[in-house]
Amino acid sequence: DGMFGENAVTFLHTKIEYGSPRWQISLATSFKKNPVATDNYDGYFHTAAADGMTGGDITALGLRAYWKPETTGAIPSLQFGYDTASISDAAVDAVDSTAGWMVGLTWDDVLIDGNKAGLALGSRQHATGYNGTGRDIAEDNRVWEAYYTFRVNDGVTVTPAVFGGKDVEVEDTDVNGAVLLTEF
Repeated sequence: DGMFGENAVTFLHTKIEYGSPRWQISLATSFKKNPVATDNYDGYFHTAAADGMTGGDITALGLRAYWKPETTGAIPSLQFGYDTASISDAAVDAVDSTAGWMVGLTWDDVLIDGNKAGLALGSRQHATGYNGTGRDIAEDNRVWEAYYTFRVNDGVTVTPAVFGGKDVEVEDTDVNGAVLLTEF
């Protein structure tokens, strides 16, 4: 059918933002035509039910905001995100809308100048509406992470982190782990 044919997948993404070096707010919008040709709703950070979106075109919105204090110390930088997606002409009893969110806190210059610590809490994209009946059994999913980055020298940083999630894909599917990142 070719690049602009009837069965072609079309994807348009646009973003507007406003702010300063200390704060910013942005809104991203994505339109995806004919997503079924690419194996339904694609993306990693969503639940199994959200992955089952079938039907027409997808319209997605992402709102982001951050704020940084004037000086480093006990008051952290704040980050916020909210994502939502809807699908037109969803199949009967199929997902027709999804949503997910996150809140993050980052402390700069923790203990030593150049080090930082962070915490984040959120949810994976999950089904919020159905064309008919249905329920995402992972709708109350939660994911989290905590990390501390320290500078070993001018060119090397090490970041140990722990992460976890509750009801990540389906109910009673919890995930926990740790990672050690070394950057040169």
